[in-house]
Amino acid sequence: YQNAPSKNDDDWTPLGDFYERHGLPCELHIDLTDGCNEKCVHCYLPKGGSHFIEKELVFKVLKEFREVQGLTVYISGGECMLHKDFGEILRYAKSLDLNIIVMSNLTLCDDGMVALLKEIDPQFVNVSLYAVTESIHDSITQMPGSCVKTKAAIDALQKAGVHVRLATPFMRENKGCVEELKAFAAERNVHLIADSEIFGQLDHSCKNQSHALSLSELEELVSAHKNVFMKGC
Repeated sequence: YQNAPSKNDDDWTPLGDFYERHGLPCELHIDLTDGCNEKCVHCYLPKGGSHFIEKELVFKVLKEFREVQGLTVYISGGECMLHKDFGEILRYAKSLDLNIIVMSNLTLCDDGMVALLKEIDPQFVNVSLYAVTESIHDSITQMPGSCVKTKAAIDALQKAGVHVRLATPFMRENKGCVEELKAFAAERNVHLIADSEIFGQLDHSCKNQSHALSLSELEELVSAHKNVFMKGC
């Protein structure tokens, strides 16, 4: 605990401090699958993944996490909505009184999925939106029409009262889209979570790194948009 954040650090919170001091696990991240209907150029998962975690194993992990006083679970992928037991998994997590954050591209978010998320009432649905401009977003996802589907789903969830956040990694393809994403988020009164980390692929090929910003490009982008990239600015 000697190296834990102090109150002067940007990432310090009273809740995080409590979990640090008592040695408790605060957050759990579960990737339900490595499969995805999008093929994002920067993704760290090799293309063509088709593995799905069995729901019984997910239930076991969630139960054990709750038993040691775990608080928040991130449900992700790949695209987590591809999992055939997605609804059952969310309902089980809710039955354990876990704080739920869903991470999705929302292209599979139809009326039934909106109803499910309204029922579950997660703290947030973190949405992968790379640009408001369709050609730029779709060039990253390599899925024509994905931008239209994602934006429509965001509005449908908001209308249903589900809390949404935009989660956007910035790379060479969308580094000029900060202002349009800020405006999109402001119009809907949602947060824009900016990121710049492009992790190398799990197969060690690291081909996706060609899309990452150089250090000078990143410095220039952060300097121009400090209120997006830096907490408290």
